[in-house]
Amino acid sequence: MGLLLLLLRVSVNESALFTKTKDENVARGDVRLILQSPKQLWKFLMCILAGMSIWYMVALLLTFAPELAQALGYTQDIKVGQIMILVSSGMTVGGIACGVLGQMTNSRKIPMVIFWAVSTTGIALLLTGLIPQHWLNPTYFIIGIFSGIQPLYFLSVAEQFGTNLRATVATAAPNIMRASTVPIIASFMWLKESYAPPTAALMV
Repeated sequence: MGLLLLLLRVSVNESALFTKTKDENVARGDVRLILQSPKQLWKFLMCILAGMSIWYMVALLLTFAPELAQALGYTQDIKVGQIMILVSSGMTVGGIACGVLGQMTNSRKIPMVIFWAVSTTGIALLLTGLIPQHWLNPTYFIIGIFSGIQPLYFLSVAEQFGTNLRATVATAAPNIMRASTVPIIASFMWLKESYAPPTAALMV
């Protein structure tokens, strides 16, 4: 599959807009173009913040699933691997559904807002113990579906910037977003010393 995609890319031509900026000798891929512009920097930080919800799911709800379930009084034997399969499968379905919904509504904002709202509601219900035990696994799957905004999210992030910065932003934002798992977990571990794990997770 990878070799096939590589062969297909051989025949791909650069867009006219990119070719024009290339001929005009416009600076491309320079991180300083983001850091030196307050407007661009603010936009970049907001893009990262918007995507951190995805890695909140991975960092906390998956990694600490057994501990959270025990603290909430669930007697079901929760295994991280099992929850990972449910959430990952959900994210795969959600990624396709989010893209299709975006095409149907001719909007990127509408499906992303809907998916964020549903996933946030599901996480809140889960961490407050309002989900019946027999609905625990389906809830993880549903949360996974509505957390599957990555394809549309990455596309939206790239479109926030000009063609000279899109490649830089499209690679930097996801990597910084993934690195956010460190402060997320550190904050959770610190808060867990004073609060119950579900409360600490909600506070994060």
